[in-house]
Amino acid sequence: MDKLVLPRIFIGIGESDYNLDVDRSLLILEEDKVYIKKPFKQLYLSSKSIGNVYVEEIYDDAYKYFLDIEQSAICRNVCTVIGVKALFLNAGDPVVLREFIGKNIVPMVSVGEKVEKSTRLVAIFTGKREVRYGLSQTDGVVFYFTQIEYKPQKYLFVISQNVVVREVVGCE
Repeated sequence: MDKLVLPRIFIGIGESDYNLDVDRSLLILEEDKVYIKKPFKQLYLSSKSIGNVYVEEIYDDAYKYFLDIEQSAICRNVCTVIGVKALFLNAGDPVVLREFIGKNIVPMVSVGEKVEKSTRLVAIFTGKREVRYGLSQTDGVVFYFTQIEYKPQKYLFVISQNVVVREVVGCE
């Protein structure tokens, strides 16, 4: 059996975030190389660093920081790391959002997985003991998904064709 790898998410630092007290890991993009660094007590950024430094957030709630649900678009640069793959989306990139609600929901895909239109994303078990499937409505890469409510269960999936994949070369 393969080892379970949980995704991590990093939100891009904006121009208003020059001096931060950071107690979370940082992701730094240098010339197409991705590094993950341990937390710093105080972070000072130059104007050249903006757009290349990302701060780790709690995965489950991160959609509140990078996603404009009404516009179905990314509002801040964001990176999801799964294993040694770093998946990047930029502010303004369009995404397809899928929400699924049911008594019990089981995801059937992983973050970073390529999906096609009509790919089964989730199995939904109803109160009548029926099984239904939630399907993808587009081709793309599963960038992020999370459970956003618990009774009934509600999952949010973010799928995009604009995902840029890079390899993580260093992790402290």
